[in-house]
Amino acid sequence: LEEVYTFSRMDLANLIYQTIERIHPLAKDKGVRLLCDIPEQPALAYVDRDKMVQALINLVSNAIRHSKRQVFIRLIIQECNIILVEDDGDGLAIGESARVFERFFHGAKGDTGLGLSIAKAIVEKHHGKIYAENADEYGARFTIELPR
Repeated sequence: LEEVYTFSRMDLANLIYQTIERIHPLAKDKGVRLLCDIPEQPALAYVDRDKMVQALINLVSNAIRHSKRQVFIRLIIQECNIILVEDDGDGLAIGESARVFERFFHGAKGDTGLGLSIAKAIVEKHHGKIYAENADEYGARFTIELPR
């Protein structure tokens, strides 16, 4: 069964703010701060708002689960729009970055193993890319690249 996507042009900053609003209670329960860096300039993209918010919620809730103190969400405008979600947890184990998007794969603190695979499917429907790596100092970084 193919899901219906309804695309419209919107500012990705609004999607990030909606995500933060919806996920804030979970962060608060876990004692995790949500920090974000959003440019003033609009980051316009053709997206299905509800589906993309779902993908972001899946990424941010995953980051909250693995975080020690904070999750950082950053929006960068380049040739494409880039959304980074970083946590300050233990990062990805060796070999995990290639597998985290597989259905039913879950690492040490993983849940059902579905959230990240759903996020990947949504991003790919938007002709985007998503990947995972260890952040520069500590924790994991998930990157979404979406066409402008």
